[in-house]
Amino acid sequence: MDSSFFTKNRENLTQKLDGQIFAVAAHKLQQRSADQDHDFFQDSNFYYLTGINEPECVLVIDKKGVSHLFIPEVTEFHTTWIGEGLSSAKAQLKSGIKHIYELNELSAVLPGLLGESVAMPVPDRKRSDGFRLNTSHQWLHKTLKRYKVKKIIDATPFLTELRMMKSKTEIALLGELATQTKDALGTCEKLIKAGTREYEVEAEITKQFRSKNAKHGYGPIVATGANACVLHYQSNDAVIKSGDCVLIDVGAEKNHYSADITRTYFAGVASKRQQAVHAAVSSLQKEIMTFIKPGKTMKDVELFTRERCLKYLQELNLLPSSATSKDTMRFLPHSFGHHLGLDVHDVADYGAPLEADMVITVEPGIYIRDESLGVRIEDDVVITKTGTRVL
Repeated sequence: MDSSFFTKNRENLTQKLDGQIFAVAAHKLQQRSADQDHDFFQDSNFYYLTGINEPECVLVIDKKGVSHLFIPEVTEFHTTWIGEGLSSAKAQLKSGIKHIYELNELSAVLPGLLGESVAMPVPDRKRSDGFRLNTSHQWLHKTLKRYKVKKIIDATPFLTELRMMKSKTEIALLGELATQTKDALGTCEKLIKAGTREYEVEAEITKQFRSKNAKHGYGPIVATGANACVLHYQSNDAVIKSGDCVLIDVGAEKNHYSADITRTYFAGVASKRQQAVHAAVSSLQKEIMTFIKPGKTMKDVELFTRERCLKYLQELNLLPSSATSKDTMRFLPHSFGHHLGLDVHDVADYGAPLEADMVITVEPGIYIRDESLGVRIEDDVVITKTGTRVL
């Protein structure tokens, strides 16, 4: 992704802002312990608009649509302990932004760029319950108020609308990452046998990702037996037993984008029951993919998924004939899928119609706690003019 990609993203946002000033801050470093920080992960909106993967930067788009980027000063301490850092020349080359300042110039330059109102992404606290928001959002809000900005406008809807539609560059990258993930899963399949520990499978996948200069896009899930019924299981330390189903949910990440793929394997010969559940999930996934078309909403697809899942659960004698689609939540407690992009669970308006060039996951599952049996099959698909294409 060169500077033209990020420049185009800013131009598209500027059109939606219609003369409104905009600001967004990069994430700050988060302390892990003592003098150690957690691995840095950039604010997705900031990265989408700049391509800059460094902490404590600020982007301002003025009322004329001109971009201004503030970056931290590169000190001798930084170059000694961390590396070269982000120079003005590097920042301009990566982002395509001509007006670059050091962060210590913020107080002198920023007031001249602002007005009575500024648009910025405002975190949705309803969706963030239980999660700590990065302090950069609060810092930017307080900074704008300190410089006499009277009104903060939430720019999230503008950015969400833009990020839901994927460019050819994004689709190509997501396709590359999906292929790398699928290949890694194929390589580790030989380890799915009695006596192997879950973390040994995880290690093989990590090796495959790093050999292609990719990382894990999220905490890898390698779940054997009853662990597969824990949706975000990440301990990955149990021993695979003969006859277990082993659910693996991983995604290769590069340039801030990640795949998200799940496969369920058998340790040894699968029982008829395991085969039947796996076949049901596989058939359900195919039906969902056939149903998805431009014009449908995610909610439409979710309702369809529940109706079809009810049929399969009844055939598996898991629900009685009197059950309704709401009863499927017991065995399928998550949605059929989600938007995919800069965030694994990407921002989206789930009530909006699906359009060509959106990328989503399709990931039905059936989880039977009483039988220590969990099956999920997940693929990443791009919406086409007529339906879907698996990446």
